[in-house]
Amino acid sequence: MKFIETAKIEIKKHNAKKVALQLPDGLKSKSDEIAASLGVETIILAGSCFGACDLRDHEAKELGCDLLLHFGHADFGLKTELPVSYIEIESEKDISELVKKTAEQIQEKKIGLVAVLQYVPQLEKARKILESAGKTVLIKKPTGSATYSGQILGCDISAATSLDIDAYLYIGGGEFHPIPIEIGRASCRERV
Repeated sequence: MKFIETAKIEIKKHNAKKVALQLPDGLKSKSDEIAASLGVETIILAGSCFGACDLRDHEAKELGCDLLLHFGHADFGLKTELPVSYIEIESEKDISELVKKTAEQIQEKKIGLVAVLQYVPQLEKARKILESAGKTVLIKKPTGSATYSGQILGCDISAATSLDIDAYLYIGGGEFHPIPIEIGRASCRERV
């Protein structure tokens, strides 16, 4: 797991002896394996982890940790009670075939492309596939809390706003992240 090496670098950089791990639900089943691989005393914070803004830095500090390793999200500059290292995780799933099938099925020509953090590194690949299918593709830099072009958060869909497009293509799991986009489009249509 590439992200383990990133975590080890962060531990060394902060000279941490005791770290707290905050993991999203999808990684909690691997928490023991992750903790064992880090080479320092670890405390696994098993509570919720709803995003980069849902930090458990206060609990980590109270437990005597030197560092909080927050997995699966990107830093967007929150003030914290102790050092926090955001360990971004890229999906290993190749989206090429899914995007090719989608490009064949959608009628719309102008597409706004958005993704959750784990798929942001594949947005350019998706753009090329869609463009080779005759689509015009827009990937917007966010103006809110999100870090990367095309990235959306539950609290920041600015990468999907004010685009002159026919449809969005969302790359990610679940419905939580794209729902605000559709709500925004519906409310815009109602106002017109």
